[in-house]
Amino acid sequence: MRAKEIPMKQFFLSVLSLVLLAKTPAMAQLKGNVEYNLWRVQPGDSLTIFADKAYIWQSASPKSPIVDTLTAGTSVIATKLNETELSLRGLTTPWWQVRYKSGGKQKEGYLWLGFAALGAYKQDSAQLIYGIEKVIPGATKEDDPKYLVVLKALSSTHHLIDKREQVVAGGQYAISAEGKLLGNMGLDKLTTILRLCFSGEACGIPSDYYYFGWNGNTLLILPQKSTIFDAGAIAHDEVLLFPKEPGGQPGKIIKVITDEEFGEDGETVVKKTIDREVFTWDGYFVVKQKTEKKNTTNDAPVKKKETTAKAIYAPVKEKAITGNVSTEKPATEKKTEEKTVTGKVSTEKPAVEKKTEEKAVTGKASTGKSITEKKENEKAVTGKVSAEKSVTEKKTNEKAVTGKVSTEKSVTEKKTKEKTAKK
Repeated sequence: MRAKEIPMKQFFLSVLSLVLLAKTPAMAQLKGNVEYNLWRVQPGDSLTIFADKAYIWQSASPKSPIVDTLTAGTSVIATKLNETELSLRGLTTPWWQVRYKSGGKQKEGYLWLGFAALGAYKQDSAQLIYGIEKVIPGATKEDDPKYLVVLKALSSTHHLIDKREQVVAGGQYAISAEGKLLGNMGLDKLTTILRLCFSGEACGIPSDYYYFGWNGNTLLILPQKSTIFDAGAIAHDEVLLFPKEPGGQPGKIIKVITDEEFGEDGETVVKKTIDREVFTWDGYFVVKQKTEKKNTTNDAPVKKKETTAKAIYAPVKEKAITGNVSTEKPATEKKTEEKTVTGKVSTEKPAVEKKTEEKAVTGKASTGKSITEKKENEKAVTGKVSAEKSVTEKKTNEKAVTGKVSTEKSVTEKKTKEKTAKK
């Protein structure tokens, strides 16, 4: 059996992705990324100290005198990059000359970038900051490392209130990092949600999102999501629906997972699956409740068969499922389907329909017919004519049946008949 041929377009896109990744600076220990790193610092930017204690040196060297010690949550202004690198805790980053206020005085010194937070956010009187605590090496030199990321909640006096740890994929899987406050999104007892994102920024490399709830005292872990797109091959997308959003439900977080596979043209969707994971929220914890799956092909949903045995104004479906027709139907649908299913016609019909169908089914005509219709039907069925006839019709029919003419004739007809008989 021949292996499935890879479309030329997909082949070149895959090769291009590999080339781009090969040219991307190796982020295993962030070495050599003086300007392009997770912090993305520019002169004049404000930096927030992430380390519990961060030293400020007189020059860009750990051997130079320490001129100050700053605590987590303290802000400094980056003024000038120094490309000298230093490795601590598995991180290799450059130095930045900074200025700051301490004791009412303006001071300057050098800060090793690894002591700075990747992001800092204000929520009421609290400050939420996150950064890399250390690098966890890969199993082999070829494997990408992982980062131990720590999220801290600090008071207005920079005292630690709470913290949470999260291991994320590093190296080429974490070329950028960003965070955003979302508000409570309709989740009870939360003041806000902080979303962190680590992305590889390349085809076939996922973007991972981590959600943390904050209630003023505690950081709470919420469901996470991931997205990945490989041009012309596959697409994986996850969406979290919170109670406040369209499609959300009170007290629940719904994750919608969509997977798509593309055809040989790299554009047509040949297979699509949609899964839904439902999580319940009690104000402190999330619990996975259930998973719902839905498969589709060619981007067209597969319709489920009807399982109900009764549906108002749905005679076709009811007949197919139960063999019976619901009584809750319009008169026209009742007549047609009852005749097909039972061989009998409902008595609740207009006179014209009754006459036609009764004659076809029973061989007899309803007494609720006009005299003319009765005569025609009775003659065809029994050979006799009903007495309910006009005088002229009676004479004609009696003569045909008995050979005699009824005495109930007009005077003119009697004289003519008698004269003929005498002759």
